[in-house]
Amino acid sequence: MGDLFIRGLAARRWQPVAVAALLALCSLFAAVPVAGATQQGPYSPSLSGHAVKFALSGFEPDFDPIYNVVLSTTLHDPRAAVPDTMLVLSMYLEVFKPDTTPVLPDLLHPNQNATNLAGFMQGKAVLVSAAGHIAYRGTVLAEIFLDNTVHVIINLHTDSTQIVSSLLRLSGVFTLYKGGTQTGSLHSNGPLDPAARDALIVARGPAMTWQQALNGVSVAVPRMMGTMGSSGQGGQGGPRAQANARNQARSQATAVSSALLAATPVSRATATSQSDGNNIPAAVAIGGGLVLVIVGVLLWRASRSRRPGPAPDVAGK
Repeated sequence: MGDLFIRGLAARRWQPVAVAALLALCSLFAAVPVAGATQQGPYSPSLSGHAVKFALSGFEPDFDPIYNVVLSTTLHDPRAAVPDTMLVLSMYLEVFKPDTTPVLPDLLHPNQNATNLAGFMQGKAVLVSAAGHIAYRGTVLAEIFLDNTVHVIINLHTDSTQIVSSLLRLSGVFTLYKGGTQTGSLHSNGPLDPAARDALIVARGPAMTWQQALNGVSVAVPRMMGTMGSSGQGGQGGPRAQANARNQARSQATAVSSALLAATPVSRATATSQSDGNNIPAAVAIGGGLVLVIVGVLLWRASRSRRPGPAPDVAGK
């Protein structure tokens, strides 16, 4: 009887540990987001990336420099409803001089003028899903300001053969930093429709490079946005005035290139760190498996301790 009493105490001693382990397991899986969960509210990802291409392409008639710019960015939804996507923007940037800066409405606030405007970007956009497939293609318009902030509107559409194509508009603000990095945030103009969720909430697959995303994408040089100012005047002013204007434009181009959008390739370490957030479910699954093993061992030991001992030898008593 004493031995059975001691074993019962041992079993009861393990029960709180087993219960605590089970509760920890339940809370662990409760924290895991469901991949197919319905997106609530607008899609509002943060944006981070690099200028992977930046080259002087030419000059407008008023000698405003034109750059060919490619931004490769990662969109991360803080609510983890949509896995990280890659947004690639291939654009032409016209940098204005003080006397060629036009009066334009702010893209994000159409009723206000864009003050302290430094340039205008326009071109094509490609959105690549976590599966490594092109989910959306479209166009981009962006205004860059003297404080290096960018107001952007991106209109995207699917290449689906369905009768109704899914449309996605993203707008927001990001900042260009010296060295070619960008950070900011975007948001859609409403909740994602079912077609968009099917295109973006997918299992991770082989990654696509920004070069592959832009394969077959061509961007035409847009019309001049700046005014002729005093540096153009339709080519008037004589050779010396035109040469001075050209030199001024080249100086402006050099300043922008060195201080604003000096393109730097994305390092392997950066690309790895951007994908670390998507490995959380695997880590949770491994941790959950370990907890199950521990709980199983504890319950097995508890059940062993409850078994009665061998019957006493009455005959030999």
